[in-house]
Amino acid sequence: QQVERAELWRAVKQCRRGLTPRERRAIWARFFDEQTYREMMSELNVTSERGAQYVVNQAIQRLRDCLRGKGYEAI
Repeated sequence: QQVERAELWRAVKQCRRGLTPRERRAIWARFFDEQTYREMMSELNVTSERGAQYVVNQAIQRLRDCLRGKGYEAI
């Protein structure tokens, strides 16, 4: 199981490289810095919370698509 986690983490890091710098920052701000969409607005250069949410959702979808392409279907 630990080997599977390590492989998944490697895949996540590889897929993360496919994100734009803005998308990477959005993911970090939302899930690691636990910022609200309002707090993320200026950093992501968007004018609404909905705009910040869109950037995060776009990044999540790109990560999911990449991971599915690597055989991680349940993500």
